[in-house]
Amino acid sequence: MTVRRKIFIVIALMTGFALVATYILSRVILEPSSNAQERLRARDNVQRMINAVDQELTALDRQANDFAAWDGTYRFVQDRNPDYIKSTLSDAKLTADGVDALVVLDESGRLVFAKTFDAATRREVPTPASLVSRLVPGSPLVMRPDAPAGRSGILVLPEETYLFASRPVLTSEGVGPARGTFLIARRFDDRAVARIGTITNLSIRHYAPSDPSLPAALRARFELAPEARPTAVEILGPNRIAGGALFKDVSANAAFVLAVETPRAFHDQFLGGLRYFLTAFFAYSVLSLLFGQVLLERLVSSRVHRLSAFTLDVETTGNLSARIAMGGRDEVASLATGLNTMLEALEREMNNLKAAEEAVKRSETKYRALFEASADAIFLETRDGKILDCNRTACEMFGYPKDDLLDLTVEDLVPDDLRADLPTRVAKVLNQGRLFFESVHKRKSGEVFPCDISMLPTNIGRASLLVVFVRDTTERKRAADKIMASLREKEILLREIHHRVKNNMQIISSLFNLQSDEIKDPVALIRLKECQLRIRSMSLVHEKLYQSKDLAHVNFADYVRSLAYYLAHVWRVNEDRIKFDVQIDNIALDVNTAIPCGLIVSELISNALEHAFPESAVGTVRIALRPFEDGTFELIVQDDGVGLPKDVNVRSAETFGLQLVNLLLQQLDGSIEVARNGGTRWVVLFRELKYKPRF
Repeated sequence: MTVRRKIFIVIALMTGFALVATYILSRVILEPSSNAQERLRARDNVQRMINAVDQELTALDRQANDFAAWDGTYRFVQDRNPDYIKSTLSDAKLTADGVDALVVLDESGRLVFAKTFDAATRREVPTPASLVSRLVPGSPLVMRPDAPAGRSGILVLPEETYLFASRPVLTSEGVGPARGTFLIARRFDDRAVARIGTITNLSIRHYAPSDPSLPAALRARFELAPEARPTAVEILGPNRIAGGALFKDVSANAAFVLAVETPRAFHDQFLGGLRYFLTAFFAYSVLSLLFGQVLLERLVSSRVHRLSAFTLDVETTGNLSARIAMGGRDEVASLATGLNTMLEALEREMNNLKAAEEAVKRSETKYRALFEASADAIFLETRDGKILDCNRTACEMFGYPKDDLLDLTVEDLVPDDLRADLPTRVAKVLNQGRLFFESVHKRKSGEVFPCDISMLPTNIGRASLLVVFVRDTTERKRAADKIMASLREKEILLREIHHRVKNNMQIISSLFNLQSDEIKDPVALIRLKECQLRIRSMSLVHEKLYQSKDLAHVNFADYVRSLAYYLAHVWRVNEDRIKFDVQIDNIALDVNTAIPCGLIVSELISNALEHAFPESAVGTVRIALRPFEDGTFELIVQDDGVGLPKDVNVRSAETFGLQLVNLLLQQLDGSIEVARNGGTRWVVLFRELKYKPRF
């Protein structure tokens, strides 16, 4: 590539860089301001939407107060006068006032009057049973006799959602005592949302809190927001921005989400201005590039081209006595002077090189002897796999005379299925500087043999070559195959041992089960069942080992879940009454530790299932295991049942189960603590047993 072209490319790249930098800085500095304006506008839309809903509730509250604070209503709660219903609570009047449901209760919370209208036909329909069921004393919908004011808000029923206002029934002067509760409600459906959209001049969408069509960005913000009425504004893409508010019902539960999406007008204006600026800047840059190229050609490029032509002529002719004259006092003139000085030095060094050639020939004789004496096959080859030289070992290893081997390529020495990998390996060695790998090669007889390959790049003169060392590993592979076969036999044998131990323990458990049919003593049956559970806990360890790839360790989390399920089945525990909470990560314990630890867990869970939840009591049994940095494990078995009696001493207990736990803790060199507050909490500290290899 010529200097002229390089200079042009550099200037073009600098111009392009300036253009890209201007674009990036504009997006980084100016775009956030545009986004902030859009967010501010979206928040204003959300607030307008919230204000519209609040105005709906305020109007509904005033309407309820007009009915409730009136002597006619005050007397109606007492005498149930039907004329009041005809004159005040007629269908036409309630429909005109936009009332969808009306309920009147007396001071004791009994239903005096109720009326509900169908949303479409405006005909009277039965009042929803879910609404009536919530009109009980103490409900936020029912006014207490001493209530100073009413309440309004959102009511979510299984059938539909309402905006409601509830007021105490007072006299026209607003005094009591309150004779009951007057509640009116208005459905909050698509018609109500459309009415609010008309009021605010916004396109409002109505979502349920769990609606999958709710924008994910808004849902994520609402899930984390602790406010009573959380709001969120999120940019949905390059063209849309959304704002929304989560409305909660009278019980502070999520009721619905109102959201409004608008185009990103500020963002579009920003992008349009940015495109106009970049276009003008690009045109200016192109003109500057052309003008600068003309100046550089006159002042620099032509002189550099002359210097380059002289250098090429010296390279072609080999005339080291040639010199170039270059006027001026700039860097190009200095370069010409330096080139003349260099040619003088090269002319002096030429004679020295001739003497060095003789020394190189003598050195080559010495290294050729080392090359031929190597026990590994050595190849000197080109990047495309042409073999240029090889030693005597290579001929013996592959079975070719040297002349025949030099006529081949590397592809001729490898199996057909490995030829596609050769270019990749050449690229790796050129990138890494050295490459070691295992492969297979092919002898002249067609025999394929394993080998270790070492490749490294080298330069001889101007040629970039590869030196490849090949070591035949046939005997080593045979020895390794014998070792692996022996290991597989031992692994199969060990799996069979675990399988047989598990089966034998299952047979013992089955014998206990058969024996239990002849035992009538309930205490003896329980003790026999406990023995079966202990055998099963040990058998389960061998079962997990038989199924695992690691024959020396047990996944304790999987083991505890299986053990808990089995114990619940044996003790006939209803899953809806007593639940298990297993909080154990993927911790693997040595089999010598897993068996005593599993027996301890079995005893403590069995104790909770048998004693902690009498009759129909419900609760949870939690099992947790966590390791500490010092190698200690903490095992927690906790229930929220009736609790361990205070007179039970864990370390000197007379029951066989706790005695067994203490014996197992001695084996684990562990300790146990028990807490009796709000149930029973066992905390066991132990270390994993480290046994010396037996062979």
